[in-house]
Amino acid sequence: MSKINDYFEYVTDIVKVVTGTDDEFIHRTAAEYYSNMMSKIITYIKNGFYIPFVYMGLLWLTQNFFLSTIIAVKLYPANHWYWFSEAYSYDNIPKQYNWVKQFMRFTDTGHIVSFLYLLDSAYLPLAHNVHFFITLGYWAGKALGSEDQDQLLEKPNSGIIRWHETFWSSVCHGIPYLLFLREMILSEQCFVFDWHILWSSYLWNYIWLFVIYIPWRVYTGDIIYSILDFSNGYEKPAKFIVFLHFVTLFSNITGYLLSLLLC
Repeated sequence: MSKINDYFEYVTDIVKVVTGTDDEFIHRTAAEYYSNMMSKIITYIKNGFYIPFVYMGLLWLTQNFFLSTIIAVKLYPANHWYWFSEAYSYDNIPKQYNWVKQFMRFTDTGHIVSFLYLLDSAYLPLAHNVHFFITLGYWAGKALGSEDQDQLLEKPNSGIIRWHETFWSSVCHGIPYLLFLREMILSEQCFVFDWHILWSSYLWNYIWLFVIYIPWRVYTGDIIYSILDFSNGYEKPAKFIVFLHFVTLFSNITGYLLSLLLC
C-alpha cells in the first residue's frame, strides 16, 4: 500500500510541475472523477448490465441451457422493478407496491408456463402456444404503433437507460419462444396439439384477462398496453382483440404442423 501511495504522490508531483496546479485542485479533480465513475457503475447495475454475467454463471453452475435462459429472461424485469418501481405512478397503489406490476402483463404469464414445463414436459404444447401468442402479439402490436405504457409513464431523469430497456423488452418477447422451438426439436417426445390444448390456451388467456388484467386496469387505471386504450375509440382495440383470438388458433396449428414435421 505504501508503494501505491508513493506512486500516487510521484504522479501528483509530475502533474503539478506540468500543469502548475496545486494539491487541492488535483485531489478535487480525482474525487470528482471517482464520484462520476461510481455513479455510472451504480447506474449500470440498476439497469441490469450484470445479468449476462449472471447468465454465464448459471450456465456453468447448472449445465442447463433452458433453465439458465428462462431465469436470465425473468431477472431483467425483476431487477427493473426492484430499482425503478418508484419511477411510475398508478391510481390507488402506493409507490412501494409498484413492483407488483411485473406480474400483471400477459408476458409475465409466460414465465409461469416456462417453469411449469420444467416440472412436467407435458406442458410444452401449452407453453408453445402461450409464448407464440406473446411473441406475435407483441410484434404485431409494435407494427400497429403500440407503445409500452410504462415508458410513457416513466418519470424524467429516472435513471432508466431506454435503449437497454428496449433491448431487453425485445429479448423477453422473442427468446422464450425460440427456446421452446429448440426444446421441441431436441426432444425425443412427440407432443400433441389437439383441441384440448387449443381450449387450454384460450382458457389461459381468459384467466389472465378476467382475473389479472381487468381488475388491475379498473383498480389502477393502468391500461398496460397502449393499443388497448379505448379513449380514442373502440374500433382499433376491438380489431386487435379479434386478431389475438386468431393468433391463439394459429399457434396451435403451427405447433401441430411442427409436431408432424419433427415426429
